[in-house]
Amino acid sequence: MLNLIDLGYAPLIVDGWFDDLLNDQIDDGMPMDLVDDYWGQPVDTQEFVEYYVPYEICTYRTAEGDYRQVTYRNRVVSRPTSNVADVRTR
Repeated sequence: MLNLIDLGYAPLIVDGWFDDLLNDQIDDGMPMDLVDDYWGQPVDTQEFVEYYVPYEICTYRTAEGDYRQVTYRNRVVSRPTSNVADVRTR
């Protein structure tokens, strides 16, 4: 995994992120690279703009076969989203 502590993140925050990822959960503020490193590349990506702010929604497939959608702004989780029951990929 990434060495986030060297990048300036607090050890307790990083520890919490790793615990959450092990439970297939994401947190607001997680770096996109950490999520990509854990779940792999997204199966689908969509971009949109809201109030002149660009966002990216990435859909990941977990090891259990579930899908999770994550919304990013500037490569950081901006708002965690829930489990996705039916995601269609291109």
